[in-house]
Amino acid sequence: MGGYVALYLESMYPGTLQKVITLGTKYEWSEEIAAKEIKMLQPDIIEQKIPTFAQQLANRHGATEWKNVLDKTAAMLVSLGKHPLLSPAVLQKINCPTLVLLGEKDNMVSVEETQNAAVALTNGQYELLPNAMHPIEQISVSILAEKIKTFCLTH
Repeated sequence: MGGYVALYLESMYPGTLQKVITLGTKYEWSEEIAAKEIKMLQPDIIEQKIPTFAQQLANRHGATEWKNVLDKTAAMLVSLGKHPLLSPAVLQKINCPTLVLLGEKDNMVSVEETQNAAVALTNGQYELLPNAMHPIEQISVSILAEKIKTFCLTH
């Protein structure tokens, strides 16, 4: 959601950011999409079916807070589903150079919605990262670093 937040910030306060790089950002929101995503944010099911992931969340957010983080995230997604903040018209008003990255094997965000966002942005550039999945932890650090470095030096 960091890329979404950065672009929303820039849309509300133009000129705040010099450049934006997004990775695997979900741009298209509806109530149906939010409902689908929320199904993956159920702490009890995560603890039962994916205990390793539950432990990672506990390590990252705190043993007593990770469930609250999921609940707050779910509430945010419901809100985005009802009132998306980044329509194509909003994206068109963003002028700062933006690199819109997507992992080739991302199963949460589509190529089409990512390309559409990059095209809508006045200074958007789309790139697909080969063999990359959605979580940033599973993306090659060297490839990502090179993309960031190249973009920052050329824009």
